[in-house]
Amino acid sequence: MMRNPRGFLQMVAAIVLPIMLVVGAAGAIAPQAAQAAMPPTVGSVSPSSGNAGTLVIIHGSGLMGLKAVDFGTTPAKFYFSLFGMVITFAPSGATGRVPVTVTSAVGTSLASESATFQYPPQCACGTLPTVSSVAPASGPTPGGTMVTITGNQLFGATAVDFGTVPATGVMVMSATSVMAVSPAGVGTVDVTVQTPNGTSPVSAADKFTYESTACPAGLSSCSGPVPLTSDCATIGAYCSTNPDSVPGTTPNPDMNVVSDSSGSTYVPPGTSTKMTYGPLSVPAATSSAMGQDWNFPKTNLAMPCTNCYITSLVADLTYTNGTEATLASGAWFHHAVFLDTAKTDATCPSAVWNLYGVKGERFFASGDEKTPMVLPPGYAWYVGANDTWDMIYMLMNMNTAAINVDITLTATWVPATQGTSLTPVHPFWLDIDQCGTSQLNETSAGYNVFSYTWNVNTPGRLVGLGGHVHDGGINLVVQDDTQNNLLLCNSVAGYVQAPPPMQGMAAMVSNGVGQYVIATMSGCGGGWGTTPPIATLNAGDQVSIHAVYDNALDPGSDTQGVMGIVIGFVAETGSTPGGTTGS
Repeated sequence: MMRNPRGFLQMVAAIVLPIMLVVGAAGAIAPQAAQAAMPPTVGSVSPSSGNAGTLVIIHGSGLMGLKAVDFGTTPAKFYFSLFGMVITFAPSGATGRVPVTVTSAVGTSLASESATFQYPPQCACGTLPTVSSVAPASGPTPGGTMVTITGNQLFGATAVDFGTVPATGVMVMSATSVMAVSPAGVGTVDVTVQTPNGTSPVSAADKFTYESTACPAGLSSCSGPVPLTSDCATIGAYCSTNPDSVPGTTPNPDMNVVSDSSGSTYVPPGTSTKMTYGPLSVPAATSSAMGQDWNFPKTNLAMPCTNCYITSLVADLTYTNGTEATLASGAWFHHAVFLDTAKTDATCPSAVWNLYGVKGERFFASGDEKTPMVLPPGYAWYVGANDTWDMIYMLMNMNTAAINVDITLTATWVPATQGTSLTPVHPFWLDIDQCGTSQLNETSAGYNVFSYTWNVNTPGRLVGLGGHVHDGGINLVVQDDTQNNLLLCNSVAGYVQAPPPMQGMAAMVSNGVGQYVIATMSGCGGGWGTTPPIATLNAGDQVSIHAVYDNALDPGSDTQGVMGIVIGFVAETGSTPGGTTGS
């Protein structure tokens, strides 16, 4: 989904800014033009408290063309302002309650009570931080292992070092936990944490051992950059992991992770119905750009059933003659997102999808990975008699002639009258740009970790999860921070070599994109396992997602944008077999 050569925000700017200039030239918005010369203002900061690394949204006016965002005197990384909104991350180094200010070419916003951010209390006693454990305690020599460092007095951590080499993606989770991505290294090194009080002393508990570039013990299933070998000899950090030894998590005996391409161990019950949406015409490519249908909405879709329980969904892209449309033939199934307009989205009741002319509960998404939704035995998703479906899709064409294709959706379902033994589930959607455009710009070379934390508002039995990242992504870890960092899913990207460059791919290949692309994403639970649930989510639990990227895998990801999306299914507390909740 959305591996797009142009970021959504850049697209909006290209459309909106020229319109504003034309209207302003005509004198129709003279008051706004005068106001543009005034310093920016910050009206609110959401959330108004949290740890370093917290995603923060700033609302105000005059926020276009910002030069700086500061938390007190500490500068923060920030992203393009859209409709009076700036996306930023609380920087490390600031303490206590600090004003949040923004600076543009015409000045800096005034500090105010409504524009502050509160960091957790810091230790004022000068006590050094300590490291009591490093998990995992080993990883491949190229680096890229997500590591959880446990200890004390870790609030305000400004850096983590593996030996003398600084780690990337440092995130302060709590006073006793910091996450970081290991740099490249050799041998056994001490992992130390730096805070304003000093650097943690070395000890026997802070050791991290670099293993050879062959797969470390317990790792298998290669997925990564060239060459793609069966023994992982040159893959190193891009080997998928044993589900019970994922970096920085507590082993979860109820989790079963397999690639969607390795075959299902469970065939869902019911009637199989294939829906065809099309024909959809995708314009021809030019010498410098692919032809594309960019996030087109399609409303009032025909549905496979109503007043029924759906047990599985699989999407595909085909030519109008029924043959599969693939990257090898120049057709790219970028993504299709399906929404039920009769239901409310669990995590974004007023999601940005409304900008595309659609709304409702996001219940399924697919793209070139074609990851299926297969619910485990005894669970199903209910479709009411009055439900309606919408779709947002993006398709690309690398041929010199336009193509006509269909998006297909194959559903397995049973009538509600036969679903008395099924327990209803509800979908939820999480991503690193939650309730936004689902896309952020990569901020620096090397490894980057993009995160989001959800306060669970649909408690119950978690029965399935699937992840999505853009090219350049390594994996996406989902864990319940409240339950001692309990691993819920490690969704790993599998890469394949793209076909020789075609017309329209020149721009992609020039920056490294298109040479190796993601073809699969592993899933968790669902029909691949027979021991649901994955876990029980409690109301108020903090569930975090962490998308790990290596800029070297996709040099264009800093301009294309990155994604980290999770779709999960939970049987809410109180759900009973045969129930029809959620309609």
